[in-house]
Amino acid sequence: MLILSWLVFLPLAGMLAIMLTPSGQERFIRLFATTITAVVFLLSAKLIVSFNMASGQIQFEEHVLWIPPLNVYYHLGVDGISILMIFAIGLLSFLACIASFGIKERVKEYFALYLLLETGMMGTFLALDLFLFYIFWEVVLVPMYFLIG
Repeated sequence: MLILSWLVFLPLAGMLAIMLTPSGQERFIRLFATTITAVVFLLSAKLIVSFNMASGQIQFEEHVLWIPPLNVYYHLGVDGISILMIFAIGLLSFLACIASFGIKERVKEYFALYLLLETGMMGTFLALDLFLFYIFWEVVLVPMYFLIG
């Protein structure tokens, strides 16, 4: 079960779908982004319920060789601290998406960047490979720059 990959890449797929949506469909874009964040929140809730708090081990690991010459792995997993962060990101992303309904300018771009930001945040706390962590950390910085600006 690749629940961690779903947590990371579902918002990215949502962002791509929003980018393909015509700009005039603002209501649909808002509802679609909220639906994506709701699904991610439900997945994070399922993850925290399934998590064995008594174990000190990394759980729900996904480990695949990604770039063999550099010995880089696609390695995701959660521990006792990151599971709480994943749940917090899922909950706060959903609530902040609802709070963002008041955005009136460049709605399509805003929600696309918002979902990219959620992808980066999830990936940052799930990555167990330094190279993968660095990529997700940089993914967080790009939408933050444009959303704050």
